[in-house]
Amino acid sequence: MAAKKPSAPKATKPPGQKQLVGAMEDHANRAFGMILQAAKGFSDAEWFKASSERMTPARIVYHICQSTGRYTWCGKPAEYGGENKGQFPLDWEDTLDSRDFPKRDAACEHLDQARRATLEWIKQSEDGLLTGKSIWPWTGGSKLAQFLYLLRHLQHHMAELNAELQRRSLPVVDWQ
Repeated sequence: MAAKKPSAPKATKPPGQKQLVGAMEDHANRAFGMILQAAKGFSDAEWFKASSERMTPARIVYHICQSTGRYTWCGKPAEYGGENKGQFPLDWEDTLDSRDFPKRDAACEHLDQARRATLEWIKQSEDGLLTGKSIWPWTGGSKLAQFLYLLRHLQHHMAELNAELQRRSLPVVDWQ
């Protein structure tokens, strides 16, 4: 009778990885939820207005969506098509008139797409969060650092939206 070949050991996830991924998903959902709540806090008439063109909610939310596409890109940097491609092909910095950006409802849908893309990126990156290299050098060395950079970026722009809500005497978004 032939001897059985030993089976290859099952790959095991590092201790705590499931909790880490769960925390990342939770905080991504919280951040995008807050941004969505803030976006919905502006009326359609206020969506394209601000004290300065740079601070219009339309521009800020557009930038959040487009830059999330960059930080959740799974390909090589050279293959990345740029933030001003796709569904809304605008450059958030060079577009002079904020009325060129998507209307509030379309922007809110775009935000949800960005949230789902982030959750998918976390899932695809799960096995290499600590060992996989970030493809964007300025975000840090690992995929986890890249996610943390994205989260800080979201928080920065959430603060801008809250400042605009407060400036207009509209209800601000509570921290989640």
